[in-house]
Amino acid sequence: MEGRLGFRSLHDVSKAFLAKLWWNFRTATSSLWALFMWNKYCKKMHPTVARGQGVIWYVEENNVVEEEIEIKYFTHQGTRDREKLLNKISEEMTDYIMESIKPLLKEYINDVAWWMGSTQGIFIVKSAWELMRHKQERRADYQLIWTKKIVSKCWCCYETEEETMTHVFLTAPIANRLWRQFANFAGIQMESMQLQQLIINWWKHSDNAKLKVVMREMPTIIMWTLWKRRNNLKHEGTTTYNEMVMEVQEEVKKLIKLKYPWIHIRKETWPQIITKLKEYKPKIHHHYIQWKKPGRNKVKCNTDGAAKGNLGASSISFVVRDEEGDLIYARVKGIGIATNMEAEALALLEAVWYCQQKDLKEPIIETDSLVLKRMVDNQWKIPLELVERIEEIRRNTSHRYKVKIELDAIAMLGSSEKLVEGNTGNIVKQAASYPDRKEEHLRSLGFSTAT
Repeated sequence: MEGRLGFRSLHDVSKAFLAKLWWNFRTATSSLWALFMWNKYCKKMHPTVARGQGVIWYVEENNVVEEEIEIKYFTHQGTRDREKLLNKISEEMTDYIMESIKPLLKEYINDVAWWMGSTQGIFIVKSAWELMRHKQERRADYQLIWTKKIVSKCWCCYETEEETMTHVFLTAPIANRLWRQFANFAGIQMESMQLQQLIINWWKHSDNAKLKVVMREMPTIIMWTLWKRRNNLKHEGTTTYNEMVMEVQEEVKKLIKLKYPWIHIRKETWPQIITKLKEYKPKIHHHYIQWKKPGRNKVKCNTDGAAKGNLGASSISFVVRDEEGDLIYARVKGIGIATNMEAEALALLEAVWYCQQKDLKEPIIETDSLVLKRMVDNQWKIPLELVERIEEIRRNTSHRYKVKIELDAIAMLGSSEKLVEGNTGNIVKQAASYPDRKEEHLRSLGFSTAT
């Protein structure tokens, strides 16, 4: 009403907060800060009388005395004595006391500080700002333009409606229609729901794990689409209802592709997406893997190493079989704390040592680690902790002692094909069985022959 933009002057705000400090200083009875300031700067004098460098003072009246006059001395039988008040204070102050400050019912009770800026007598920074700020003259023409509540027109519909969060995101006709488009096929009831209740209802819907991920994101996707349409219309663009439906469906497809890349969603609509996620069952791919016998008068050794946690308790093992697939020798032992690759490398190295000790002619040693095979063949960079062990394997498999290191059938399969679900859990590994296991020899090595 006074013109300008309505921003508060920092100088006026600073004065209001200084008034708050002064009020606390003058009225506090148990404040350590007020007691310290009083004794340091006022020297036991009245604050309005004290003068000098570093002294806090504030002029409450033009003519002040060190003695403070208490209002209770001007009260008699529950009423104020106006004549006595006029003898001590101004007529304006007297009128204010007579009208605003009611006398206490009990006599001989100490006075309390009364802030004249509020009707309750309680200090409020806002009232101090209002009393102390630099004011402009009020203008009648501004009063006709500005109101206390400025209503923003809704951009999302053609009717003259107030733009609120609930209206933009739920109650506007096109917003409500978009919600129902997706809620009906998802089995979500919207009747008499507030926006917050509707969002929570989407979050809690569906027991299907994959569909639940989509349901939790649907409120965000729908509201983001509505908000983009609102901004588009405000800046003279156009967005149709069908375009919003398509946009929401595309965002859902992107979400599914990100979370479940093996589920292929292409041209499916929202009802078809729900059906597909509800009825989805992962396909199990399996390969028949058979251990191949070595050639005539040859032996084959299969190695393996494993670690719990990939830096934990580890163990190694290897088995040696003849040309008929019969077991010649097997070894299993723990190696303490190690990684998977350290265990694989040690298993291969010990298998090479065993073949050398038994003077086996041109043995074939198979490992299930593609990484280890590539490092031994000098195709991949060797980690520092495996350099010494890999070099030892190379020295023992040189031309002086011929050892053929190969990948077993499982490793060959893993190096040539992609896994459908992203892990080995959906590949069924089937090994060939051999009729003659030499049970007595297995028992002597500590193996169980129970099936």
